[in-house]
Amino acid sequence: MAGDVIPELIQLWIVIRDEPELTAKEYELRWRRLQNEGHTAYYEIRASFNATRNPNDLLFLSRTCVNGLIRFNKNGDFNNSLHHTRPGIAPERLSKLIHQWSHYIQPVTFVVGDYRQTLKNAQAGDLAFLDPPYIGTKGRYIPTNFDFEEFYLELERLNAAA
Repeated sequence: MAGDVIPELIQLWIVIRDEPELTAKEYELRWRRLQNEGHTAYYEIRASFNATRNPNDLLFLSRTCVNGLIRFNKNGDFNNSLHHTRPGIAPERLSKLIHQWSHYIQPVTFVVGDYRQTLKNAQAGDLAFLDPPYIGTKGRYIPTNFDFEEFYLELERLNAAA
């Protein structure tokens, strides 16, 4: 099981798992549009994502934005800028990765929820990878009221069960 509080990210992993060929083709369409039309294409695709939450738009944005950082503003809109000095990952290369990822995540169930929900049924021997918000960012990447004390208690619970 894998989970995240960002529903758009979970939906992206689901389309990678279930429709790798279509996902790769959708990325290539957007990437070629960026190469042909320039920066305005990026911002039009970003506006489209913010209106529709299309996971293929998110994949494109994440591979062509500054430092690949998925950031949302207080309104919940993706707000990272285009990385002007890099063209983004080439479609041929990303297609191979998408197909590899799809192969490996076939048995994975994806859920939208916080780490407590995802870890509720964790057992001894399970691998848990946790990527909490960075301390001190003050919600820079996604508005959040993350309770680090509660997080540390959950880590203690998991370690005690191991």
